[in-house]
Amino acid sequence: MGLNFLFFFLGVLVIDVYENTLWFNYTLVLITFFIALFVAIGLSFLNRSPIGGIIIGLSFSGSYWVGFLTGLLIKFQFTSNTDVLRYFGPYALYVSTAFSALGLFFGLLGFMTERLFVENPVIETYIFRDYWSNVFSLGKNNRREMQQLDQKMTRTHIMVKDWWRQQIHRVKQTKPELIYVHETTAKIKGKSTTREEKIGDVFDIASGQRLYDDVVDPGDLIGVYRPSILSIPAISNRIGGGRRLALEELVTRFLGWFIESKALWASYLAVSVLFTYSLLNYFEGLVHSQGGVLMETDRQSLIITSVILSILTIYFVFRFHDLSLELFDKRPDERTMVFSIYIILYLFYGLYYQVIVSIDRVMLNQTSLFDVGPAPWIISIEWLGFFTVILALAYIFIHRESEISNVYLYDDRPNTDLQSPITSYKDVKDKPYWLKHGDETNLYWVLRFMYFWRYELSIIPHPDWERIEVWVDARTGDAKWIVSDYHYRELWYKVEGDLRNKGLHVGFLTNFHTPIPFVTAEEIDTFTSVLEQSKKALLSIFISGKIDIGETRKTGYQQKHPPNWIERYGLKGLAANFCSNLNWCYWRYPWGIDNYTKYLTYPSTVIDEQPTP
Repeated sequence: MGLNFLFFFLGVLVIDVYENTLWFNYTLVLITFFIALFVAIGLSFLNRSPIGGIIIGLSFSGSYWVGFLTGLLIKFQFTSNTDVLRYFGPYALYVSTAFSALGLFFGLLGFMTERLFVENPVIETYIFRDYWSNVFSLGKNNRREMQQLDQKMTRTHIMVKDWWRQQIHRVKQTKPELIYVHETTAKIKGKSTTREEKIGDVFDIASGQRLYDDVVDPGDLIGVYRPSILSIPAISNRIGGGRRLALEELVTRFLGWFIESKALWASYLAVSVLFTYSLLNYFEGLVHSQGGVLMETDRQSLIITSVILSILTIYFVFRFHDLSLELFDKRPDERTMVFSIYIILYLFYGLYYQVIVSIDRVMLNQTSLFDVGPAPWIISIEWLGFFTVILALAYIFIHRESEISNVYLYDDRPNTDLQSPITSYKDVKDKPYWLKHGDETNLYWVLRFMYFWRYELSIIPHPDWERIEVWVDARTGDAKWIVSDYHYRELWYKVEGDLRNKGLHVGFLTNFHTPIPFVTAEEIDTFTSVLEQSKKALLSIFISGKIDIGETRKTGYQQKHPPNWIERYGLKGLAANFCSNLNWCYWRYPWGIDNYTKYLTYPSTVIDEQPTP
C-alpha cells in the first residue's frame, strides 16, 4: 500500500504548468519508470503467482496514472473533466497493460522456480498395499487403506519459513510399519556377475518382531533402480522416436557443457556488448541522417540504460544458474525447459532493443515520454506475452512437480508359511498369480515412485498422478517386474534386460503422462546404443530419421494382446492400438478403475482376462 501511495505522488509531481503550458519533469519521469520497473519485477517474482504479478504491475502503474491524471486536473484547467481521460486515458491503458504483462511473466517465473523441486525426500517402508485399492478404498488390502500414503505431495517440505507447518505435517504423516537393520555385506550372485550387497534383517515396528533375515538393503535399491524419466514415448524411426531421442541427446550434451562452462557468462556479456553497440550505432545513424551528431549526454544515457538492463538480465541468469545445474542432474526430462529459459533470457535483449528504438525521440530529448505513442508499450506486451506462453507451455507439458518414493515389502508365499500376519491381500483372487511362474522369488521389495503434474490438458484440465513400481527380488536385488498404469489399467512388464548396469529408463507422453518403461533386452540395447553414438552420428540420425542398429521389432508380448482383443475391455481406437504396442505381458483391473464401483466386488486379477500365454 505504501508503494502505491509513493507512485501516486510521483505521478502528481512529474507535471507542472507554466504560463498555461504543460511541462514534464523528464528526469523524474525516467527515475519513476526504472523504480516501477525494478519494483514490479522484484515483487512479482517474490510473490510467486501469475495472478499476483498482474495485480502488482497493474496496481503500481495504475496508482501512478491516477496520480498523474489527478495532477492534471488540479494544475491544468480543462474545459471538461473528461478531456483529461480522452487525451491521456488510452496511453495510461497501454502502460498499465504493459506493466501487467511484465508482472505476469515474472510472477509465472517465480511460481515455476518455487515448484521445480517439490518432492518428498523421505523413503519410508510399509507392508505392500494395492495402489488402486488404496486410492479408491476398494477394501482389497489387508492393511488400512490411505490415499495420502502415495499421493502426499506437499510444499511444506521446502518452505523453511513455514517450519510450524512442517511439524504439523510430520505429526499427520503416516508412520512407517517396517524397519530395515543392516547386518553385514555378502556376495550375491546376480544375473551375470557376483557382487557385494548390504544385507540385513526386517523388523515389524509395532511388535518389534524380526520378520525376515538376509534381505538386501532397500535404500541401496532405490538409488540403483530410480527411473530416469524421459519425454520420449517410443523408440522408432518415426518422428517422436529415433529423431527425438537423437535431438534430446544432442541438446543434453550441449547444455551439459554450456551451463558448466565459462562460455555461458561470456555469451551473455557478448550479447550485452552487442546490444549496447547496436543501440549506439542505430542512434548515430539516425542523427547523422538528419544532418547532426549524437550528443554526448544522449550517448551516456544510452550506455547507462543498456548497462542497467544488462545487469538486470545477468542477475536473473545468475539466480537461475545453480537451479539449472540441479535440474540437469535430477530431471533429465526437464532439460528442454532449462534450455528454453536460457533462450528467453537471451531474447530479452531483443525486447530491450526494440522498445528503446521505438522511443528514439525521447532518447534524443526531442519530446516527452508521454508523447511517443503506444508503440513501445505494444512491443513490450507482445514480447512479454510471447515469453509467458513459452514458460507456461514448458511448465504444463514438461515440468513434473513432485516425485515421491515409498518402499513396500511383498511376501508371495501362502499365508500359512508366513512368520507374522504380513499378508497383503484379503482375497487371494486379487494377487498377481504370475509372480510364481518360472521364478523361485517369493519375497519382493516394491519400489513405488510417484510423479505429479499440476496439469493434464483434456476436456477438463486436472492434476495428474502417475506411478512406476520396480519389483525387486529382496534376496538378490535383481529387478524382476516393472508395473505402471495405462488409462486406469495396471500393466505388468517382465524385466528381460540388465537394469542394474544400464538403468531403468521410462518415457512419458507429453500431455497425458502415460509411463512407458524400456525393459526388454532389445529396447535397452537400442536405447543405450543410440545414446552412445558420436555427435556426428546423432546428427545423422536426427536428419535422416534412420537408426543404424535397426527398427525395434514387435515382441511376442505385443502379439499376445492385439488391439481387437484389448477393445473388448473398453479401450477403443488409438488407445487400444497404443496399448497393444507396449511390451506388457499381464494386467490387473483390465476393465479400468475409472469405474471403480465394479471392482468393489469384482477381483482385480482374473486368469481368463489375461493375454494368451
